[in-house]
Amino acid sequence: MVDLSTFLSVQNKLNMPPKKTTTNSTNAKKGTIAPKQNIRKATTTKASPANAKSPGKVLKKSSSKTKTSSPPKPSKETLAAIKIQKIIRGFLAKRKLLKKKKEKKDYELLIENIQKEAWLDIVRREQEEENKRREKEDAERRRKAQEKKWIKTFLEAAFDGELQDLKKILKEVEGNVRNICSNDDPETMKRKIKRTRMKFIECEDANANSALSEASAGGDLETVTFLLENGANINSIGHFHRTPLYRAAFGGHVDSLKKILTNGGDPRIVDLDGVLPEQVAATPEIISILQEWDHSKTEELLLQIHEKEDQIKSQEEALLKKEKKRIEDEIKDLETDHQNKQKVLQKSYAELNKRIYEHDECVAKGFERTDVTLQSIHDAEIDLARAQRNEEEARKKLFEAKLHLREQKVEGGEEDDVRIAKCNFKELDQVLMLDVGDVVKNSGKWPLIIDSSNQAVTFLKYRDTNYLNLLNPKDVEHETLRKALLGAMRFGKSLVLDMLEVDMFNFLQARLNEIQDNLYLDLINKELVTSNRYLKLIRKEDGKEYQKENFNQSRLERFQVVIISKLFDPPEAWMDTFYTLRIITQAK
Repeated sequence: MVDLSTFLSVQNKLNMPPKKTTTNSTNAKKGTIAPKQNIRKATTTKASPANAKSPGKVLKKSSSKTKTSSPPKPSKETLAAIKIQKIIRGFLAKRKLLKKKKEKKDYELLIENIQKEAWLDIVRREQEEENKRREKEDAERRRKAQEKKWIKTFLEAAFDGELQDLKKILKEVEGNVRNICSNDDPETMKRKIKRTRMKFIECEDANANSALSEASAGGDLETVTFLLENGANINSIGHFHRTPLYRAAFGGHVDSLKKILTNGGDPRIVDLDGVLPEQVAATPEIISILQEWDHSKTEELLLQIHEKEDQIKSQEEALLKKEKKRIEDEIKDLETDHQNKQKVLQKSYAELNKRIYEHDECVAKGFERTDVTLQSIHDAEIDLARAQRNEEEARKKLFEAKLHLREQKVEGGEEDDVRIAKCNFKELDQVLMLDVGDVVKNSGKWPLIIDSSNQAVTFLKYRDTNYLNLLNPKDVEHETLRKALLGAMRFGKSLVLDMLEVDMFNFLQARLNEIQDNLYLDLINKELVTSNRYLKLIRKEDGKEYQKENFNQSRLERFQVVIISKLFDPPEAWMDTFYTLRIITQAK
């Protein structure tokens, strides 16, 4: 190492101006070359009348000596100073290099830590979602077990004539519904309580015998009356096609039989063997009652029952329609809010990618103030995290509203949506890449993967695919999109378009159509491949590799577009356009 005081003294010495050398007559005679300034001074001062005759000779002599002489050699001190300066400069360069390497290492460590934190955050969110799903499944399992227990107890109480037990069970069921639906409006809660009560009133055992049928067999009049007043089906068909009236007659319960008969019980319904209730009656009194009964009264009672049922059904349909309209209006507002949150999220992603690109550019150009660009990345990450939380909250509200609407549709007799196929992550290779059974191919649509766990993205990134993040400005440049699309068709790959949790279809449509007219529709309906319209995408600068003769049919048949989204409940237009496949997680 060089001593600092030595270095400073040498540096000062190097920075000092050169000393002026004086030339005397003796040095001139010896042929020493002085600076031009001194030569001119010497000639002017020594010019005298005596020497005026030979100025030319003196000049000629001095000029000839200047041509033949060599520059002075540097002194030992100068050489030593140069050597020291080289060592110092090398030392400073090495120190600067070490500093740059440390900065690079710190940056890479920072990025690695950010990635780890992001991964841990994803894992935590997945664990939370999995825990919520398990809790929901456990709660549903407990609810079903409790419901099964209540139904068993309810049927036993109906047979035994334990009216207070029936009322107690119905009260417990009502309280359970209130707890589950605590956030619903009063009308919705009232309707759900009524529907749940009817579910228990009409409950059946393993042999399809209803609570009223069990009460008729048991013969308790109060229990039979209570069930009829609460809307039990008076002519329910149970085991061996036996009705409540049939079982009351068979058990010899006169009071219960009269109650059922006068409320619309049909004595003309036979069992599987074609036997009437009067033929199995346990007492002559019951036989007499059934034989003397006027069947026209039964017709009138049944007509009244049907009219009442139609009236109740119409009221229910009107309430369902009103509730459905309310939910649909709520969904429209939530969709608008969700779209706004998605736009903010899209801008946040673009801003973060922009800041990362700017930082990388600064590092590549050797700028020292990378702390400024790192701070801008940190600020962009905070904004992105905030936008993600807001978007997730809006998405959850929208999903809950759509789930509520779906429940209303199912309750109203409409079929649930079956357009979404499901598979677990382990089956993804067979379902998507190998397309076992040609399910995706026969659908005539490109696959849309709904995956909130990021497993599908990781899987496809490490396959031979052309992956594009539609929220990265670099990935959606015109040339990048065109080359990715063309390359996927040229080599028979999958073009993977990742939308994350943002609806990017309108943006994707506009960007593709900017590259080529109607490119989006040609790509979606597969006309781009089947009608060879992809040839219009080829440019002269693409080289021979992408000329027409290098595209073969076998590779074009392996080409596919794969859309990936984190949106759990995709819009209707997506499901109509794509073969929708949801990745489901399995509890270990």
